[in-house]
Amino acid sequence: MFKFGLGAKLKALFGFKKTLDSQFFEDLEDLLIEGDFGAKNAMMISDEVKERKPQTQEEFLGIVKELLGDKVSGTELVPKKGKLNVYLILGVNGVGKTTSIGGFVQTSRRSRPSPSRRGLYRPSTEA
Repeated sequence: MFKFGLGAKLKALFGFKKTLDSQFFEDLEDLLIEGDFGAKNAMMISDEVKERKPQTQEEFLGIVKELLGDKVSGTELVPKKGKLNVYLILGVNGVGKTTSIGGFVQTSRRSRPSPSRRGLYRPSTEA
């Protein structure tokens, strides 16, 4: 099974749906909820896209990007030398927590972090 990021899924959604019908907006809301934006935000974004009636994929993605802009933020994790650095990474299944941690470790190799998997809850591994 292939995993795609939210951006790729949004592009695919607009590419597969030729008409912006009620099913398109249901799919958009589902995608945003799966992306952990919450039902309220998903409905608000869907309603706004519906109101603006995008004609192209670029226009659609531009509207969604504009609306998500203030709801998505990042942070810079900078380990403090000579101190124990502990980070708690939370998120729903499939949002890229492990990938993000791997990227963090890779970019901060110089400071020799020691990532720990203690307390890692993986429901798919339970019997």
